[in-house]
Amino acid sequence: MRRRSRAAAGPPAFAIAGWLFAELAAILMIVAFASADSPQEVPRQEGPGAGREDQGVLLTPVTFVLPVPAGDDGGGTVARFRTDLARVVGPDRSVGLALMFGVSRDPGRPLAGTAVSRRLVELVRDLPELERAADIRPYLGDSEDGAPGEVRVELFLLTGS
Repeated sequence: MRRRSRAAAGPPAFAIAGWLFAELAAILMIVAFASADSPQEVPRQEGPGAGREDQGVLLTPVTFVLPVPAGDDGGGTVARFRTDLARVVGPDRSVGLALMFGVSRDPGRPLAGTAVSRRLVELVRDLPELERAADIRPYLGDSEDGAPGEVRVELFLLTGS
């Protein structure tokens, strides 16, 4: 009696079963996608806010650089911040996001720039001009952001009404 070689016997049964399950999974995925409901349209808002333009944030910031003195009680810095804010934002716009990039006063401690920007955030966080801002964040700046002890302020303005 002659034995058949393994090549002539064909693929093993578990290999065929694997392909069968893979094809079954593909068919089930196609059926699931085809039977999914189409997305519903969001109904328009009725009432006092109806008809107004949706709000978002402009992706191009307006910037200014502000010195934050080390021993400042905050009065002069806040006044200068308000002046610069009014100049770059204007009376009809609102700030959606404010980012502060502080530069260290000590070149030997470059990471201390975050403390400079945190100080400015503490001083201006509660200003009425920033009440609509979603967030005000302090960050570490570098020499491109200003001189030692300065903060580059990036303001992202709100769109819509």
